[in-house]
Amino acid sequence: MLNKDKLKGFVIGVVAASVAISATAFAQNIQKTLNAVYRDIKLVVDGNATTPKDANGNVVEPFIVDGTTYLPVRAVAEALGQEVSWDGETSTVYIGKQPAEEAPSFTIDANSLNSYKETVLATVNSNEVNGAMVNFFLNQPSVYSAINSVWQYKPGDTLQTIKIGEETAAKYFSDSAMNNIAATYNAADLAVKKELDQTDDGKTIIEETTNSFFAQFPTDETYNEFLTHYSTTDEAMKEIVRISALANTYFQNYQNELLSVSDDVLYKNFTENFVHVKHILVEDKELADKIIVELKGGADFSKLTKEHNIDPGQGDDGYVFTKGEMVKEFEDAAFSMKDGTYSAEAVKSQFGYHILYKYPLTQDTFTKNKESLKQSYVYTNYYNHVAEVEKLHTINYTSDYTNYISNIK
Repeated sequence: MLNKDKLKGFVIGVVAASVAISATAFAQNIQKTLNAVYRDIKLVVDGNATTPKDANGNVVEPFIVDGTTYLPVRAVAEALGQEVSWDGETSTVYIGKQPAEEAPSFTIDANSLNSYKETVLATVNSNEVNGAMVNFFLNQPSVYSAINSVWQYKPGDTLQTIKIGEETAAKYFSDSAMNNIAATYNAADLAVKKELDQTDDGKTIIEETTNSFFAQFPTDETYNEFLTHYSTTDEAMKEIVRISALANTYFQNYQNELLSVSDDVLYKNFTENFVHVKHILVEDKELADKIIVELKGGADFSKLTKEHNIDPGQGDDGYVFTKGEMVKEFEDAAFSMKDGTYSAEAVKSQFGYHILYKYPLTQDTFTKNKESLKQSYVYTNYYNHVAEVEKLHTINYTSDYTNYISNIK
């Protein structure tokens, strides 16, 4: 309940996954052969065993492909009381109600992107970045999704009229694309310096990734449609795939190094950067103050927790966390307290009023939480390093970059 939104797991590489997803999403008619693994997977929904079946009543067994488990959507949806329908014309699966009418969807004017495809907009460590490269990163489904949902697109809006903070959406997403490209170029350089560009079987990472990427397009026509869709060029895509292959290899290697962290390093990080607290969360200050009075009178903290705490996410051992993982008020109070004490005053946050008790950090606590501590260590160091790599070589913008941003519609 108290945790802020935080990614679980790790994004490997800066761009390579984006390239693969974009191609797959666009080339709808491309077919692939997948190696499925069947392990007699059981499906239990809300505590009830469910036998997955298709629309004709035939049993459909869940399977695993490359470590991901795939479940039949109809069986899961119907077990949850939702209807499922399929629109063949739009290749859309509807779960529950279908929209009464098609919602307006944001699009970027292709002509405004195409006019700068061959224009050099910046350099990163002597590498030229033209409009075609920026277009690919700007013209992504994630951008459309963010505008349609987060910034609540209205018909008539453009990247020039939509504001994100004090910036136009055009500048915000263009700058993000540039930063992404810079990080990829920088990571690619590091991969070459560390001699990570060879595979175990003697091929180059670039050759292997390039072959895999272009194999997704069965015909030249399909590939050209892809280039048109993303307002990019063949030259730009070959360069994006090249640097993405190297960058992905570099970041994968860096993550592997982090994952091999020793217990001694983890324990040092634990004692220097974490706290262990348990709290009593209540809705009103009057009750919180009453609990503090009882604590001052010698009442047992654990007993009062069982009686009053309304935080369902707290386990018997409380929370072990570092900075940036909890709401600010709760976090600030926890880090300012001394071991073996409870908060002298109730701490107010968006969730209510907290009375905290701070435990000393022990070897036993470390052992119990070692896996999550390791995840936090890798997560924090990985993304800090991505930010460092992004700034390794500065982006030198040309005068045309400002015009590019102003031209996007």
